[in-house]
Amino acid sequence: MSARTRARPASRSYTARLQRRKVYRPPRPWPAWLTNAVAGWHLALTLALVAELGHLAAAVVEWPGSAARGTFHVVVAGGLGVLAVSVYFGLSTLDTMVAAVGTALVPVLWLAGAVAGLTPYQETSIVVAAAVTVAEAVTAAVMVARWTAR
Repeated sequence: MSARTRARPASRSYTARLQRRKVYRPPRPWPAWLTNAVAGWHLALTLALVAELGHLAAAVVEWPGSAARGTFHVVVAGGLGVLAVSVYFGLSTLDTMVAAVGTALVPVLWLAGAVAGLTPYQETSIVVAAAVTVAEAVTAAVMVARWTAR
């Protein structure tokens, strides 16, 4: 019999276990499907386009009653269109932050205007207004999720 001992695999040896480093990975605050590069990208793009089309439809309805409300919807639709193009071509961290703040600001402005009696949806049905607002709010959540995941 030989005096040699059988060599253990490197991963099971005592010295290899001592040399391993524990890497702290903080928990992600958002689900993986929102921060996933492909799923979050498609969801943000689709919701931005839906919200843009909703604002354009609201602009057509609101413009005859008040040019200011129609202009508001056209400007917001233009911003959402720029967001959709930016999401398609890739957003930097700063672009993602601006998109998150911008898309969250529009529903807040609508609620503040509704409290003050200056709602931008006076002629548009409440169902369309709610659908557009939900699309904007979810777009804002996706943008915040992508911003914090970087």
